[in-house]
Amino acid sequence: MRQVFSEIPADQIGLEYQRGRLINTEPDLRARALSATMGSVEMLIGAVAESVGRAATDFEVRNLVGAVFGAMFTAWQSMGESDGPVDMVATMDAALAHLEAGLPI
Repeated sequence: MRQVFSEIPADQIGLEYQRGRLINTEPDLRARALSATMGSVEMLIGAVAESVGRAATDFEVRNLVGAVFGAMFTAWQSMGESDGPVDMVATMDAALAHLEAGLPI
């Protein structure tokens, strides 16, 4: 994700925030974005399963990927809910650190 966000030209960052806000505020766009994300989730499940020598149907593999995507989704949502630019790399790092810490509240 660091690489993806670092490669976005500075003049495009504002457009990405506007896009995120639009997707978060329009139910049809939000539903479409979530549906598209499921393909990425399944692809990552397959990659993780292969790397640890388990089946893609393994509960622990699917749970791990689901938790990571949940943290990323929450970070992405913050972009659409903010009135100004959000440091997505820092927000994603914070989301993953919170997950790694066991989700303390």
